[in-house]
Amino acid sequence: MAKIYRTKELPDWFSNDNYSAAKDFDAAEWYRQLRQREHLISLLKTSKDESHARAYECAEEFSRIIKFIRGVDVRNARIPAFFGFGGYAEFLAANKRGVNLMTFRDLYDHAKKQPGYEQDPEKWFVAMSKFLSDNLPTSMNADPPLLITGWMQNSYERFVPLLVDQSIPDAQLIVDFTAKLPEIRAANNRYLMEKQFYRPNLKSWARYGILQYLDLWIWQMETGAKIPRGLMALAVSDHRGADGLRSTIKWAKESLGNGLGALLALAATEACASKLKSGQLSEH
Repeated sequence: MAKIYRTKELPDWFSNDNYSAAKDFDAAEWYRQLRQREHLISLLKTSKDESHARAYECAEEFSRIIKFIRGVDVRNARIPAFFGFGGYAEFLAANKRGVNLMTFRDLYDHAKKQPGYEQDPEKWFVAMSKFLSDNLPTSMNADPPLLITGWMQNSYERFVPLLVDQSIPDAQLIVDFTAKLPEIRAANNRYLMEKQFYRPNLKSWARYGILQYLDLWIWQMETGAKIPRGLMALAVSDHRGADGLRSTIKWAKESLGNGLGALLALAATEACASKLKSGQLSEH
C-alpha cells in the first residue's frame, strides 16, 4: 500500500472521538489498553515471519481479536478473557506490588514456554529430574537459581522464586531479603531495572495520543501503508504538532518495553489499595 498524504485517506475506523475517555484513565486502565496492543503487535510480527511455526496461528488470532480494539471506544476496548477467565480485577490482585505467592501452575506455565515442550510440558519436568539425577551437586549452593517466565506471551525469565523461613521474625526477613537482593538481580542480569521509579503522567499520555499512535502503527504493520510524520502528528494529537509526535513515539516505545512491568506494579498496587471497589474495575 502506498504512502498516504491526507487525513481522509486514513482508515475508516479511525476516529479521535473513540479515544477521548483516555484522559480519565488510571494506571489500571492504561495497563489494560497497552498490554492488549502489545499482544496485537507481537501476533502481527510473528504472523509475518513465514519461517515461524506459529505464523498462521498468530495471523488467525490477530484477525479474530483485532475487532475488539480497532474502531472501538477505548472505554469498551476489551479482548474477551484476555487477562484470564477470572477477570481483570483478579489478575491485578494476583500481581499486586510485584510480590506474590508462587504456585505449581507457575512452573507448569513456564514449562509450556520451553523450546520443544510447548505441546507436552510434563516432559520438561522429566528432563529436569533426569538432569538433576545425572548431575549431583558438589555443595548446597552448586545449583543455579531457578528462573521462570510469567504467563504472558514472549515473557522472559524474570521471576526468581524464594524460600522463606516463616519461623524467622518479619523484621529479620526484611533484612535478609535486602541483603539477598543484589544476588537476585545478578541471577538474571536485571541491574537495568534498578533505575529510579517514577509515576508516569497519564494525562500526558492521553494528550499526546499514545493509543491513537499505536493503533495506526499496528494498521501500518498490517497493511504496509506509510503515514508521514506530519500526517501522523495531525491524526493522533494537536499538541505541539510534529514536535509533540517525538514525545508520543518515545513514550509509546518505552511503555511497551520494561515500562509495562512498572505500570503493572503501579496498577496492581492502586487496585489493591482501593480494595477493588465495585464498578471501578470491569471483571472482563
